[in-house]
Amino acid sequence: MHAVDSLTASPVASSDPRVHRLQRTAGLAGVGFLVVNLPLTLIGVLADWQTPLDLPADAGSTADTFASHGTAISGPLAPVAITGALGLIAHRKDPWGIGATALLAVMAPLIGINGVRQVLADATSTPTPHGVVVAGGLLFTVLGLILGGTSLRALAARRSPLAALS
Repeated sequence: MHAVDSLTASPVASSDPRVHRLQRTAGLAGVGFLVVNLPLTLIGVLADWQTPLDLPADAGSTADTFASHGTAISGPLAPVAITGALGLIAHRKDPWGIGATALLAVMAPLIGINGVRQVLADATSTPTPHGVVVAGGLLFTVLGLILGGTSLRALAARRSPLAALS
């Protein structure tokens, strides 16, 4: 295949195993995000470590608010579940896999920014120890960077005209 042909070829038609391996890696990062959050949610709920982000003044216990707000060391239920599901779908070689990888690239900065927000948040609004709040925020910042890096690399390799030549 010539370089000109690879520029006009559909990104879906790529059969390069390296590109698919990168896409699977992005999918594993998404599933890993879900897997990491499961025990952290349990620990956060049992220790009653509330997140300092966007909690209403009349918020109940962490067990009451973890689904919508997460804990100090784990994310809210919906984004975590969505990221895990996208990670599973990203393993596919069809357009669904490409779309899931692209959506993982969209979720990544949201996760990372939320981590930075937590590091900078006023931790005195909850009984959660400040070190736990900062550690949780740093964890989410790093997880967002990993997820973003892997998914963007997979998408860039799929679009690269050099992918067809290597």
